[in-house]
Amino acid sequence: MKHEFYKKLTRWLLRGAGFILAAVALVGFGIYVLSWSNTPVKKIAQVIPYPVAVIDGEGTVTFANFQQKVEVIRRYHELQSVNTSLKHYELDSKEGRRYFEVAKKNLLTRMIEDTIVKGIAGRLNIFISQEEIDNERATLSRLNGGEERAGEKLLKAYKMDASDFGKVIESELLRKKVQDHLAGKGKEGSDPFDAELGKVSVRIFLKDYYWDPSNHQLKFSNPAMRDYEKSVIEGAAEDGRIE
Repeated sequence: MKHEFYKKLTRWLLRGAGFILAAVALVGFGIYVLSWSNTPVKKIAQVIPYPVAVIDGEGTVTFANFQQKVEVIRRYHELQSVNTSLKHYELDSKEGRRYFEVAKKNLLTRMIEDTIVKGIAGRLNIFISQEEIDNERATLSRLNGGEERAGEKLLKAYKMDASDFGKVIESELLRKKVQDHLAGKGKEGSDPFDAELGKVSVRIFLKDYYWDPSNHQLKFSNPAMRDYEKSVIEGAAEDGRIE
């Protein structure tokens, strides 16, 4: 009797494990092939660390972390569409959607670079102290009417809290420190930070982008989006100009 019970229990566990693996695979297929990013997928991704970019030897950018920051950018675009007359912030327009895609790609580029910066900083024993973060926070807060008011603005406008704000500050300060250190070590006329990027292998899992190792840049897979991005960089993006 006990033997039969364990056999049944084993079958149930195997079926359960098979169901879980199938669900994980399905969501992964949805993220990587179908570009799913709805609320249920985001909740599952908070538990399963689906990668969107793997930087060999440095770290990983996860889907959950990427989507969390995408929502901040979305909120920024929504606010700009209300507070300005700029058409490229209107997410319900073709121009706005394309401009938002460029912003997302720039965000992922920055997250990849930040991961690389952290790796370089670790090797060079460069770090940011809490005092440096607090001093920079105080400076920025003064420019926004005081720390309490600045915090309220961040929370209301971008759904960020003091901890999120501190991480942004730390990232900016760390990048500057690393770049300053590398600039002092590099040859005149060269870009030592770009040289460091060239040493790293980056694998992209989202179908919308690929990593170009020839110039160490994240690029759109869609040629039309590459053309549109170029027009944005040149300051010449107009609604309907590039199809």
